[in-house]
Amino acid sequence: MLLITALQVASYAPRLPEKLATHFDAAGRANGWMSKEGFFVFHVALLGLFGAVFGLLPRWLGRIPNSLINLPHKNYWLAPERRAASLADVADAMAFLGALTLVFLAIIGELTLRANLLPEPRLGGEIWWLLGGYGVVLVLWIIRLLRRFPRPPVA
Repeated sequence: MLLITALQVASYAPRLPEKLATHFDAAGRANGWMSKEGFFVFHVALLGLFGAVFGLLPRWLGRIPNSLINLPHKNYWLAPERRAASLADVADAMAFLGALTLVFLAIIGELTLRANLLPEPRLGGEIWWLLGGYGVVLVLWIIRLLRRFPRPPVA
């Protein structure tokens, strides 16, 4: 994603104004501004931060004490005989969420850059489809995680 973002920056930078619209109201009208350099630094840093968090945290899960892991019915699912399998599933779920979030942020960056090529920067209706789609997938992701870690069987 960082390579794609670097290519994105290189492609758009020469065509953009020095001051970019970076925040838009619900109707898509620009209402917040940032310097071009500030936007690019923020965009790359944000993707780098999310990439690092979602890339490294799943690898560190095995080292994190159970007390710091928020999981439904964690005493059961993180018992020594189930801990490795449970954490592997959580790591897979986190990797998916991380990839989804990085793609989501990259598309928002692309839409923001495209909006700034217009004489009057404005986001189109596709932002609502993007937000709605991300929200739906996020809800399904949560449901899947909750179904993976149901209430333990009664002994």
